[in-house]
Amino acid sequence: MVLATLDVALTTAPYGRSTSVGTNTLTDTDKDWTVNAFTAGGAVGQTCYLMDSAGTRFTISSNTADTITVSSGNPAAGPYEIVIDTGTNITTGCTSDQDIATLKNADAELKGFACPDTTAASDASYGNDHFWFNTADPGSAPNNIRTASRGGGWSDGSGAGVFSLALYYQPSYSSRSISFRLAKSL
Repeated sequence: MVLATLDVALTTAPYGRSTSVGTNTLTDTDKDWTVNAFTAGGAVGQTCYLMDSAGTRFTISSNTADTITVSSGNPAAGPYEIVIDTGTNITTGCTSDQDIATLKNADAELKGFACPDTTAASDASYGNDHFWFNTADPGSAPNNIRTASRGGGWSDGSGAGVFSLALYYQPSYSSRSISFRLAKSL
C-alpha cells in the first residue's frame, strides 16, 4: 500500500485529518480534491482505499471536493490516508534479517520509498543496513497490514542505518526499540 499520489499541497494531498465523519463518509474541509479522483479509474487510475485513524481500510466509492464516501462501514475520526495497492510483494527476492543489496528503482510506484529488491547475507551496498519482515498473516483482511519502520533500534547495531526497513508489526504496535516512524504533522 502506498499513498495514492505524492501531492503534498494541503488542499490536494492524499492524507489529512477529518473534520467530521458520518455513515460511510469522511469529510475534511481543508481539502479541494478533484471530484471522483479516488474512484476506480479516476484521476489516480486505480481503486483507492481510505485508511482511517483506527487503521481500518475502506474501499472508496466516490469523493467530492472535501468528502470521501466508502462502499461500506463508518470511518473513524482523526488522521487518515488515501492509498492504493500496488500489487507488489516487496519481500519477493529477499530474505528477512539480511543486508539490503539492491533497491526497487525500476518500479515507478515504489522507487521513492527505497524498498529493497534483493538482500544478501553480507553486502555493504547500503551500509550493511538490514531488511526485516514477517510474512505471517497479522489479522483478517482487509486490515492485514504491517507498518514500515525505518532506521532500526539501538540493539540492531550496524544493521540499523537510514536504509534499514522493518515490515514486522501492525500499525498499533509501539516499542522503545523502534527508532522512528515517518509522519507528517497535520
